[in-house]
Amino acid sequence: MNRPLAVALLTFSVGIAAAGTLSLSNRMLAETTAQTAAPTTVAPKPAGKASGAVAYTPANVAAGQQVFLQRCMQCHSVAEGEVRFGPSLFGVMKGPKPRKTPAGVREILHDGKNKMPSFKDVLAPDEVDHIIAYLHSL
Repeated sequence: MNRPLAVALLTFSVGIAAAGTLSLSNRMLAETTAQTAAPTTVAPKPAGKASGAVAYTPANVAAGQQVFLQRCMQCHSVAEGEVRFGPSLFGVMKGPKPRKTPAGVREILHDGKNKMPSFKDVLAPDEVDHIIAYLHSL
């Protein structure tokens, strides 16, 4: 689980009860965020074709947003109708007839499509799951 998100959720759900607790929680949140904000260099992990079901939890959505900002935002927008190098991904997995399924997103990330390159050697399977959770939330 994304530690700053976990602390933020804990702060929201538990820390509101008393002013002293809230300020302590805010200080803990600031310290945790400062500790985890430093960029880390991690060697890319091969994506493979990832598992199956994706848990659409707030933690997975937040993690997916971070991966999207690092790997996808250069070419894709999440604003409705805003086209960049690639299409907007707003609502791509929503509605009664979504444009993409989780399996379809996995396939595109693994194999690439049209101008989009493959990300099979860039994204780990859990990062693919997180991106799917994020796209499902849009």
